[in-house]
Amino acid sequence: DEVIFLTELSKQYHQKYKDFKQMKIEEFKKKQEDRMSFEIKIDNIEKQNNALFRLFKELVEKPINFVHLKNVTNSSSMERIEILEKNQNEILELFEIIKHHLFKCLDIEEE
Repeated sequence: DEVIFLTELSKQYHQKYKDFKQMKIEEFKKKQEDRMSFEIKIDNIEKQNNALFRLFKELVEKPINFVHLKNVTNSSSMERIEILEKNQNEILELFEIIKHHLFKCLDIEEE
């Protein structure tokens, strides 16, 4: 009887140990997955920030490049208005792109 009891106890102990080990393995895997998802999140945020930075840089540099489209001063008034309006539209387009990206990054619904 005692032998059976001890064998049973030993089985229970081994089962508990196996369960415990399995639990620890699961916990470790979960931690690894969490870390991975954080890494991915960080990577995505960095990519978004870099893209936004490039957009802002483009916004800052583009109006300067507009000057090279055509020398506005030597043009007629109509032509000057046309060129300036074209420049303005391009700047507004860039603002829209940036706004769209910002809303996307911040998870805000656009109006």
